[in-house]
Amino acid sequence: MNMNRFVFYGFLVLLVIYLLVFRFDGEAEKDLVRFVADDAVFYVEQNDCLAASDAFKRSLLGQQLAAIDLQRVGPSLGLTENAGKLVEALGEELKTVVAEPLLGQLLRGRLGIALFRLPSDVDRRSLVTWLKRDVLFIVKPRENIDWNDVLVERFAKKRQGRRTTCQYGNYRIARLPTRYGVITLASIDGLVVASYDERQLKKAIDTYDGEIAGLPDRADFGKAFALYDTKREHLCYLSLSSLQKMVHLFSSSGIPYLEKMIEKLPAVYSAFTYGHWSTKKTMQSRLVLSGRPQVFDKKEGLQSLSPIQSRVLDFSLYDPLLLYWTTGSELQTILSRLLLVEEFQTLLYAYQDRLQKIAGVAPSDLPLLFGDQVGIFIEPSGSSNFFHIPRCLAVIPLASSEQAETLAKDLVEAFAAPVFEEIYEAVIYSYWLESPQDGIQPLCGFWQNYLFIGNSVSLLREIVDDYNARNSLVKNPQIRKIDPGIKEKNNRLLYLNVERTSELLVRLFYFIDTLLKLERPEKAEKSHLIIREVLLPLTAGIQDYERLCLRSYRQSELVIIDARFALRQIKKKRTNAKNH
Repeated sequence: MNMNRFVFYGFLVLLVIYLLVFRFDGEAEKDLVRFVADDAVFYVEQNDCLAASDAFKRSLLGQQLAAIDLQRVGPSLGLTENAGKLVEALGEELKTVVAEPLLGQLLRGRLGIALFRLPSDVDRRSLVTWLKRDVLFIVKPRENIDWNDVLVERFAKKRQGRRTTCQYGNYRIARLPTRYGVITLASIDGLVVASYDERQLKKAIDTYDGEIAGLPDRADFGKAFALYDTKREHLCYLSLSSLQKMVHLFSSSGIPYLEKMIEKLPAVYSAFTYGHWSTKKTMQSRLVLSGRPQVFDKKEGLQSLSPIQSRVLDFSLYDPLLLYWTTGSELQTILSRLLLVEEFQTLLYAYQDRLQKIAGVAPSDLPLLFGDQVGIFIEPSGSSNFFHIPRCLAVIPLASSEQAETLAKDLVEAFAAPVFEEIYEAVIYSYWLESPQDGIQPLCGFWQNYLFIGNSVSLLREIVDDYNARNSLVKNPQIRKIDPGIKEKNNRLLYLNVERTSELLVRLFYFIDTLLKLERPEKAEKSHLIIREVLLPLTAGIQDYERLCLRSYRQSELVIIDARFALRQIKKKRTNAKNH
């Protein structure tokens, strides 16, 4: 069940890198997926691909990604040499497709692509073989005409090749020669279905007629599919066993940690489905992970997975930089994940042993002591230094405030730490360091049944002031526009002020770059390349968005992640971050 955490964070990357740039109105069609058999490992739908591509190129993120030289930075990112070449080759092929007016007209409709196996390699020859054998294309053109005749006539004249047709049940299949080989297609009820393997086309027709089980009949797709808005602009389905293979296929030994992170996912989840839709001012995204019933039906551990209502949202600032909230089981998840990292094992085991000796509290008892949830608030320090440590505060509703206070006092006495105690608006807190730098003061405080742990007295006071004035995040009208349901029962919540966060990230990346040059010059060149050529451009690219609000919750064996973005209405002058 600890995979939930990886999925939650991985979804953020997915949003930024791949799927957030397309924003078009359009009516989703169930017709396309009806052609896809239930053995598909990947399926994607997109409205008006050419318009989506044009919008991506015009977006900040599209401009920044276009400037990244994958051939140059790919090895530093752990990508295989062929992966960079593949991206360039696909780009050239797409230019050829778009240049063909008839194909361009088809791509103005709604396109569906289904894969039934993954390629064996990423070299060009393997990809062409795979394209011929295991890919199915479904298109809903804007014009409702018989595309069999149109395509046959157009391509026959251009290629001067021999074309044939044959009857398959009630449908007519056309065979057209292309430079990759013969492609077969059929025009059925206003849709164009095509494949380089005629067997795939016939299987698609049989699926459409109900003779073969389709992808919507699969539990891991059908239940998720029902959760999407009928006006979605994009839909993507991927089996997680295939995700493993894709990571192995496109990555080199330079990023083994990525393969390790996802190696257990298929044991818990069978697939994920992603879709998004938008208005003029917001964009909504939803990712659904379909859990394996044999795992999620087990009684043990279900309580920790159950969504609950947050009791710390009222402590948030009116417009925070970052708010992260999660259930108490996340604390155990973080600890168990850190114990898998060799560098942390010695430190954590020593900490656990010391905690047991000093306070008589076993690490396994901490979640029972600290309750069922925690909220983390992060704000910039306001310093004008080159880089400043953000101010952080965790708010934890306590199951036993008396035991928590006793534990804190035992730890302070054991370490003989110089502690100062103060009271601010009924909040009693203890802090270290009387002369803080950049407003940083480690502190621990109690109020009613809440524990406060952080590094900034000033942030604690700001939060208390906003709490007393009833100025919290949930009262902010800017947040209501992108609220996916933060007051509902959830497993995780995230709010992010994207503009302010991007400014903080730029400072952080420059700081890391400078630090590595001074302390680890042997690795500085590789890190410098990644920071300047990848991280800074991506950070500049996300500035098309103002705010993000995200919730994650469990519904039966489904894990649902809903995200809403506020889109920037007034565009600033766009510059390439690499030139600064």
